[in-house]
Amino acid sequence: MSRQNLLIGALFLFSLLSWRWFEADRQSGTLTNPEEYYQPTFTANKLKYLNFGDNGQLRNEVSADYTEYYNQLEQTELFNPVIIAHDEQGQAQWRISAKQGILNLNDNAILRDQVRILALTANDTLDWLETPYLEMDLLRNEVRNHHPVTMEGPRFHLEGVGLLGQLDQRIYEILDKSHGIYFNQP
Repeated sequence: MSRQNLLIGALFLFSLLSWRWFEADRQSGTLTNPEEYYQPTFTANKLKYLNFGDNGQLRNEVSADYTEYYNQLEQTELFNPVIIAHDEQGQAQWRISAKQGILNLNDNAILRDQVRILALTANDTLDWLETPYLEMDLLRNEVRNHHPVTMEGPRFHLEGVGLLGQLDQRIYEILDKSHGIYFNQP
């Protein structure tokens, strides 16, 4: 082997090692395993979260069998969540349950899988509501979605797609493809 071939080989080897050295430095500033980034900051069993209004009255109770809080995402993942919505006087009005949910720091909840809203007080508008997905503003007790909805009250049974509702004022609107059965009871 000639000196020229050895020099070219040594130069190639030096270039390859330099490239690997600087590539490793550049990648050390980034995440090598994205799954490490999304590990929960903490987990809890049987967690209960209370939300109070400006007047000091209890607005909502959020509980779950198991929770995972992700600091990087600023959200809490809930398993078997239950939300008890209270009126302005602090009386429990509604029980909202699901199989899974997410609670954001700005007091918005996203509930999935077998979402059910059940009236806790006797009222003449709605007994229960079921849907596979629901978004809820915990501060204003507003609910919304664009998924199939089934509602039942003492004098009706409604089905449709999409929902806008205000739980405190007992206003519920099915947005599309609604059909219902109304009972004319004495």
